[in-house]
Amino acid sequence: VAFRNSSAGFGGDGSGAYAAEYKDYGGDLKLGYKPTEQFDLNVTGRYFRHETFNLASSMNVTHPLTHTMAVGFNGGHLSADKKNSLRLSVHYDKYFDYDVHERKNDETQQDNTASYMSARVVDTYKPSEKFEFVGGAEFNYEEIFATTTLGPEPATKDMNDINGFVQAQVTPV
Repeated sequence: VAFRNSSAGFGGDGSGAYAAEYKDYGGDLKLGYKPTEQFDLNVTGRYFRHETFNLASSMNVTHPLTHTMAVGFNGGHLSADKKNSLRLSVHYDKYFDYDVHERKNDETQQDNTASYMSARVVDTYKPSEKFEFVGGAEFNYEEIFATTTLGPEPATKDMNDINGFVQAQVTPV
């Protein structure tokens, strides 16, 4: 699915209400493949772009432009006896923030970016209707670049974590 949305803006009627012109573009992608009852693969993607232009009376020499993209993958296997399920997923997001310099032939200057990646594996074992065991691991990574919000100079900061988890569930009679 792809889309475009825009507004020519409005204002100047003396009410004090103004809205700037903007343009949005984007698209979504979803693909799935299930070759057998026990196995599946899925891919997703998304892109979005938003640009807000200055009002004609504006003294600003720049206007904002942002892009966001995301991609993901997940897949799994279910045992033939349907007692064990193993799933893997990976997801990545990236955000870009720019100033567009209107008096420099719309030259762009990158102000901020943010990236996030997460990978997870989950194993579920259900030996009977009364017992279920879930275990897995997850890795997360985040990176941010900013020209001013992380200090007086442009800087990049990152962080990551690794998590493990185990859960048991017992359903009484």
